[in-house]
Amino acid sequence: MRPKIIRSKAGKTLEISLSVKEGKIEKVTITGDFIAVPKSAIDRLEESLRGVEPEKVEGVVKEVLEGVDLVGVTVQEIIEVIRELSSSR
Repeated sequence: MRPKIIRSKAGKTLEISLSVKEGKIEKVTITGDFIAVPKSAIDRLEESLRGVEPEKVEGVVKEVLEGVDLVGVTVQEIIEVIRELSSSR
């Protein structure tokens, strides 16, 4: 799993690593110096993305992060990085 690291528009770091097997996300880790409230939302997102096809990433991310307060990164930035990584595997 090779990570992709971006600097968000808010100036925070977002690092995402993922592996794809047979056209589906096998494992994903999301880290950085942004804040998510509740903190467990990122763990739930990582778990929810397992087994998901790249074209369904946006819906899953939006559903899991609905109502979650993100500081320093946007839902769209997370979607874009995951989509880029999952489609390039």
